[in-house]
Amino acid sequence: MLTKQGVTSAVSALLVLAVLTDGVRAAESQKQASEPFIKIREVTLGDPHPVNEGWVPYFTDAIYKKYALANWDIDKLRTYMDMLKAFGFNSVQHYDCWMRYFDADWRIPPEEWNWPKEWPKKADPRDWPEKMDAVADYAHSIGLRTSLFIWGNAAFDHRTNTIPPHCSLEPDNPADMEILRVYWDKLAEHAPHFDHIVTHWADPGGCKGQACIIETAMRFHNEIVRRFRKKNPNIQSTFSLWRLHDGGHMSWRGYKDVHTILDAGILPDDVMIALDGLSGKFDSDAAEAIAKAGRKVGVWGWYLADMETRPSMNVFANRLGNAFGKLPPKMHDLIDWYSIDSNAHGLNMQNLYIAGRLMRDPKVGAQTALREFIVGAFGKQNVGTVEKVFRAIRSSRGTWGHGTLSHAKLPVVREAHKLALEITVPKGFEPAFPMVISPSQLAKELVAQTESLVELYEFHIAVDKVKQMRKDGAGQDKIKAAIANLPKVKAPTEWLTNIEYVSYLKKLKELE
Repeated sequence: MLTKQGVTSAVSALLVLAVLTDGVRAAESQKQASEPFIKIREVTLGDPHPVNEGWVPYFTDAIYKKYALANWDIDKLRTYMDMLKAFGFNSVQHYDCWMRYFDADWRIPPEEWNWPKEWPKKADPRDWPEKMDAVADYAHSIGLRTSLFIWGNAAFDHRTNTIPPHCSLEPDNPADMEILRVYWDKLAEHAPHFDHIVTHWADPGGCKGQACIIETAMRFHNEIVRRFRKKNPNIQSTFSLWRLHDGGHMSWRGYKDVHTILDAGILPDDVMIALDGLSGKFDSDAAEAIAKAGRKVGVWGWYLADMETRPSMNVFANRLGNAFGKLPPKMHDLIDWYSIDSNAHGLNMQNLYIAGRLMRDPKVGAQTALREFIVGAFGKQNVGTVEKVFRAIRSSRGTWGHGTLSHAKLPVVREAHKLALEITVPKGFEPAFPMVISPSQLAKELVAQTESLVELYEFHIAVDKVKQMRKDGAGQDKIKAAIANLPKVKAPTEWLTNIEYVSYLKKLKELE
């Protein structure tokens, strides 16, 4: 039975390949890729946070418990580690940041960088820090490297169990520095359970005071590493360049590009540098500069396999195929580690499988990897049906939101919903790899996701008709009646379909 703990990625992948129509060719490709293209293949475990499209207080406890890691029990989290290993990853990145402590961040609408007073009252670390350490220990036991993601100066105040009134703390403010020192010491308690830390200095991060210069961030990195090495002398570290170039409220003055870091002479030689991998972007010149300086190269990818701030089911075969397919062959020797994101847990397994597969062998191709996942998760008899459903979700769901929708897509999503209802998982079927939600649960998710798309497209078409009525000079009574009879889009109280619901609310507001 293949769902036992510790199943290996090679066994899982080859069993899936064996039942594919083109299994012989794909299996040969797997054989040729015995030395993976990316040496350390990592998943960063985040959480879904629906922001930036206008916060709506509709997230429920049921949603939070289903899709957010802090509410998963230890057995399910261990299964997650097994699944990642089976998908070809050999490292996992956890975080112990204040966002994971709050149920409130799903339901209270914060103003950007100005957190409501209600939040500190609801501070509740629960059992996450201890649970995270236990999961890291389990990951070690099955051969995975463990990394810890650290917000360098966006701290939780462990003295009072509150979030500081401003998101990022100032180096030249003694009160802020006291919070930071306690925060860093608290994080360092995790050191015995981890092999590697990644410090982030932007999004959130940065500051405005006189000491807010990039050299300070590098010195802070050294301070954090010093604390961790008191408890684990062998821990490695990476300084992340994520969003440092953005400027504005999250900037550290003086940063221009990777050479700012390399030429400063502040970070010890063993500190790795992580490139900003937003949506799969990759800076070959920066990677070569880091390697030439004698440092290891990492890539911190985000919005690549998931959408943290637009949480719903997404199918990112093309995005992942482009990201890994475009890497020059010489990057096999230059890139030490590459992390991709996982936030809407359970909904993005197809993307994780594709990413793990392409990190090992980019030549496999994203579509082949997607079919492999479907075979492993649902059985060969469901490949055609599920692939069509995934394709419809990919083509009809907006990545950052729904703008202008094509009326021609309504038949596509209706057909996808019909097909999703027809997916049948054979009795006694065992998936070819561990899964954090079962094949039958995933089939139900596909039904719910496609139903939400049908509702939204029907609603948008009806809205366009109302707009046309206004252009044609229809009376107010008729227009009000038409608006009252518009199709509804269900709120995501059970299924994570917030991207459609937010679009629905925005369109309703436009009609006011």
